[in-house]
Amino acid sequence: MSLASANTFFLAAALVSLPASAFGCEGLAPTVLVLSIDEKPITTQQDLSLATLRALYARVGHHPVHPVLGFYVQTTAVMSSQTRIVTPEAPSTGRQASCPYLEISSELVAKDRRIEIASDLSQTPCLLRAATAHYEHHAAAASRALRRYAIDLSTKLGPEVDRFIGDRADQDRTIDDKLQSFVDDLLTQSLSSFPAFLVTAQKEVDTPEEVRNLGPCQET
Repeated sequence: MSLASANTFFLAAALVSLPASAFGCEGLAPTVLVLSIDEKPITTQQDLSLATLRALYARVGHHPVHPVLGFYVQTTAVMSSQTRIVTPEAPSTGRQASCPYLEISSELVAKDRRIEIASDLSQTPCLLRAATAHYEHHAAAASRALRRYAIDLSTKLGPEVDRFIGDRADQDRTIDDKLQSFVDDLLTQSLSSFPAFLVTAQKEVDTPEEVRNLGPCQET
């Protein structure tokens, strides 16, 4: 089982300004969100005893369906490195170029990725191997959750930004620091939904067969 992970957010993007009428368009084409995923290496440690791990689980009020043997944890961050206006080139046929669009380039980062295995398990190598494999499965599940979250974010962020631009069109028809603040807030709010994706993915790991593998074992 994966303990609840801390989620952080950072946004660093250049402010942009666009008089929409300068391009002969009534407004911008739909916003494009470009997402990349960066998963840092996983470290595996045996710094905590079984007693300490059990106390930790009890303190956070979590009761897994299998014996407490360790945990997997990570920090998830959304980083937006660039917000820019893209003006498509005119086609070679001489037709008018498409209207410009807002492009938001963001990076999803999984860092501080850690598997903790109870130090006591060093005395039982077969259980140590089973526990390590189990929490590696949880790490893989977290990777799947991050990709599902990225798909969800890409379908929701663009329309929200487009609505914001549309609502402001009658005022000044420009894109400025107000849009940047809106994107900042939107990404922060979106990140808060990632734990739900993580919980769903982690539940997929704890199958009956997986739980049986974490029971008493004998060296062969």
